[in-house]
Amino acid sequence: MNSQNRKHFYIICFFLALITLASFASVTRCGFINFDDPDYVTENKFVQQGITLDGTIWAFQTGRTGNWHPVTWLSHMLDCQFYGLKPSGHHFTNLLFHIANTLLLFSILRSATGAQWRSALVAALFALHPLHVESVAWISERKDVLSTFFLLLALGNYFRYAKSFANTIESPTRKFQSQSNYLLALAFFALGLMSKPMLVTLPFLLLLLDFWPLRRIQFPPLKINRLILSEKLPFFALSLLSSFVTFFVQKEGGAVSSLVHLSLLPRVANALVSYCRYLGKTIWPLDLALLYPLQQWNLWQTLSAAVFLLAITFLAIRTAARRPYFAVGWFWFLGTLVPVIGIVQVGVQSMADRYSYVPLIGLFIALVWGMQELLQKAGRQVAFILSALAVFACVMATRAQVQYWQNAVTIFERALAVTKNNFTAHTNLGVVLGRQGRVAESIQHYRAALKVKPDHGETHYNLANALARIGETTEAITHYQAALKANPNDAQAHNNLAVVLQTSGTAQEVELHFREAIRLNPDHGEAHFNFAVFLLKQGKAEALPQFLEVIRLDPANEQAHFQSGILLAGRKQLPASIEHLRTAARLKPGWPAPLNFLARILAASNDPQIRNGKEAVQLAGRACELVRYENPVYLDTLAAALAEAGQFAEAIQASEQSKKLAVKLGQSKLVEQIDAHLERFHSNQPLREF
Repeated sequence: MNSQNRKHFYIICFFLALITLASFASVTRCGFINFDDPDYVTENKFVQQGITLDGTIWAFQTGRTGNWHPVTWLSHMLDCQFYGLKPSGHHFTNLLFHIANTLLLFSILRSATGAQWRSALVAALFALHPLHVESVAWISERKDVLSTFFLLLALGNYFRYAKSFANTIESPTRKFQSQSNYLLALAFFALGLMSKPMLVTLPFLLLLLDFWPLRRIQFPPLKINRLILSEKLPFFALSLLSSFVTFFVQKEGGAVSSLVHLSLLPRVANALVSYCRYLGKTIWPLDLALLYPLQQWNLWQTLSAAVFLLAITFLAIRTAARRPYFAVGWFWFLGTLVPVIGIVQVGVQSMADRYSYVPLIGLFIALVWGMQELLQKAGRQVAFILSALAVFACVMATRAQVQYWQNAVTIFERALAVTKNNFTAHTNLGVVLGRQGRVAESIQHYRAALKVKPDHGETHYNLANALARIGETTEAITHYQAALKANPNDAQAHNNLAVVLQTSGTAQEVELHFREAIRLNPDHGEAHFNFAVFLLKQGKAEALPQFLEVIRLDPANEQAHFQSGILLAGRKQLPASIEHLRTAARLKPGWPAPLNFLARILAASNDPQIRNGKEAVQLAGRACELVRYENPVYLDTLAAALAEAGQFAEAIQASEQSKKLAVKLGQSKLVEQIDAHLERFHSNQPLREF
C-alpha cells in the first residue's frame, strides 16, 4: 500500500466510524426492554455481579436462553462490572462492536480484492442499513455484534493464511506466519461460535471465498484440491460440535419446536418466503419490527418464492465464471441464513431483522460489485451520486428506526403497528404497561393476545393479575382457572387464585389452592405468608407454623415476626414471643404495633423475670408518640406500663385518656376493659394478663 492509498484508507476508516457513530448516537439514550433483557442482564444475578469465578463457571455450564454462548455471557458481565445497570453503557458497547465490525469488514475486503472504494461502500451499507438497528440497539443482541467481530477476525486471518500459503516452501518465516494465521482463524471461529452458534456455516463461507476473491478454486469445471478441503476439516469439526450442543440446549429449553407439532412443509414454505422477505426489506426497509409472527403461506406464495430463488441461483451459477462476486455474494446470503431460516424452527418468529446482520454482507458485495460493472460506461460521477444517495437514505432510515428502540413501549407499539396478530408484542406491551400503572391499557393488550392464542396460560395469568388489581375479582378468578388449566403446576397462579377467592370463594377452596401452591413449591414464601394470614383470620392454630416457615425462608419479614410474636404470646411462650417482637421492631423502625405489644408483655406478664416496667414505659411511650396519642389501645398499654413502674397517678391519667378516645370511637368492649383496669390502678394494683 503506497502512502497515497494508505492516506485514503485512514480517511475512509475515520469517515465510516464517524457516520456510524452519528447514525446510532441516540441508541445510548435507549433503555432495557422486557424481552430477553431480563434474562441477559436485568434479572440475571450472575451477570450483575460482574466477572467472578462462580459467574465464569456458570457461563460455560448454562444453557439459559436456549443457547450455549459463554463468551456472550462474559461480555455482559464485563459491562455490569463497568456500567452496573445503566443501559447507556451496555448500548455503547454494542455500538463500539458495530463500528469495529464495519472497519474490519472494510479492511478485509480491501485487502482481499484491492477494490478500496467498493469495499468502503459495502462497509458503509453494512454499517448504516436499518435492518441492522436491531442487532445494535437491542442489548440482548450483543451476541450478534460480538460473534460477527470474531467472524471477521477469523476471515481476516484466513485470507492472510491463504495468500501466504503458496510462499511457505520458500521461506520458513512465512510458513510459521501462515500456520499462525490459520490457528488464529480457527481460534477466532471458536470464540465466534461461543458468542452465537449461527456462525456454523463459516467453513462453507471459506470455500466460497476460496473461489472468489482468493481464486483457489476453479469453476467451471469445479475443481477443489484435497488440501483446500482438508484444511477446512477442523472448522467443520467445530461447526458440528457447536450444532450438536446448540440443538441439545435449545431442545432442553423448549425452544425447538417438535417435528410432530410443526410439520415440515409449513417450515419449508416459511423458509422460502422469508428469504424473499429479507431481500425485500434489504431493498426497501420499511415496517421493521422486533418480531414477525409465524404465519401460514399459501401455495402460490410458496411456489413464487421458490421459483424466484431458483432463478437467481441459476443465474449466479451460470455467470459464476464471469461474475464470481455475484455467485459468492448470493450464496453467502443464502448459506449464512440457513441456521435461522426456520427449517429447524426455533422460537415463535417467522424471521428476524437481527438474523440478517451477517447475511447482508453477501448481498452488499453482489450489489456493489454488480453496480460498478453496470455503471462503468456511465462514469464515476454517476456511481458516486448513486452511492451517496444510497448511504444517505440508509442514514435517515436508521436514525428513524433507532427512535423506536427508546423503550419497551415504543418498540412493541411499533411492532403492533406494522404486523398483524402479534401475540408476543401484545403480551409484552401488556406487562410493561402494567408495571407503569397503566392497568386498563395492559388489560386491552392481554385480551388482544388471547384472541390470537386463546389457550395461552401465562397470558391468562397476567390478565388475571391485572383484573385483580382493579378489583374485578370474579373475572380474575376465571382467568386464573384458565391459567391453571394450561399449567396445573403453576404455584404462583394457585397462590394468587387463593388470594382472590377469599372475596367470593369458600374457605375450603382457598385452603386447597394455598396448600397446592406450597406443595408445588415448598419454598414459596409468599404463599406461606398468605396462607398464614388466612389461617389467622380463620382462627386456626396452623397459622403459627406457617409464619415460622415464612421466617425461615425470609428472616427479614417483619410482619411474620410480629404475627409470630402475638401467637406465641397467646400460647404463653413469652421469651420466644419477645424475641420475635424485638426483631420486628428492629427490622421496621417507626412501626408502633410491635412496640406496643412488646410493652404490654413487659408490663403485664405474670412472670417477674420477664416484667420490666421501665422499658415498658419507654416502648409504650414511643408507640403512643408514633400514633400521636390517638390510639386508645396504645394509651391503655402505656397506662399498664406506668402502673408496673409504680407511677399509678400517671397510669390513671393515661387510662382515663384512653377511655375518652374509646368512647369517642364507639369501642364499648374496650371501654369495659379500661374501666376494669382503672379499678386496679386506683387500688395501686398493676395489670396482669400473660
